[in-house]
Amino acid sequence: MRGALISLLLVGACASDPALRKEPLPPLTEAQARLFDDGVDLMEDPAALEGRWYDEWSQDLERRLSESDEVVVGTVRTVRADVDLSRRTSYRVVFAVERVLRGKPGKELTLASREGAVGYSSMERYRERLLERRFVAFIKRAGDESAPDVRHFHLTPPSPQLDRRLERFEADQRPQVIKVIEHSH
Repeated sequence: MRGALISLLLVGACASDPALRKEPLPPLTEAQARLFDDGVDLMEDPAALEGRWYDEWSQDLERRLSESDEVVVGTVRTVRADVDLSRRTSYRVVFAVERVLRGKPGKELTLASREGAVGYSSMERYRERLLERRFVAFIKRAGDESAPDVRHFHLTPPSPQLDRRLERFEADQRPQVIKVIEHSH
């Protein structure tokens, strides 16, 4: 009886550990699929946007920050096109992580944009312009029956506006850290 109880406790503990669970993560909602579109934008100067477009950029940034599982700054090291048996192309981006603002992604990420993803056309169009460029990667993990844990992403280049917002975000994430900034005249 005692052995059965211990076995049940061990099985229960394993089932509650997310790392050991085989259930897929929830799929992206329609709104999340638009934010984490498996694509890229090359907006280097959001301040040049006017009116509604700047407002949309700001709102999307805030939603990406609040809904991301991982937010990292890094450099694209490789972009590779893969073709599966159904002749569907996927673009794989190897991303060297330089700074982690949220999550625990490791030192290198492989992000995939599969044909049919909302941002696939941006990856197809700009893939040659990504190599050795710095980006901020906003990542949302989701899944389904065929892929239980997929990193959906959006890449955007650093800009003064984005950098300022990321500094505030980082300070909010780590309120116990004090950052001293000296200005010299």
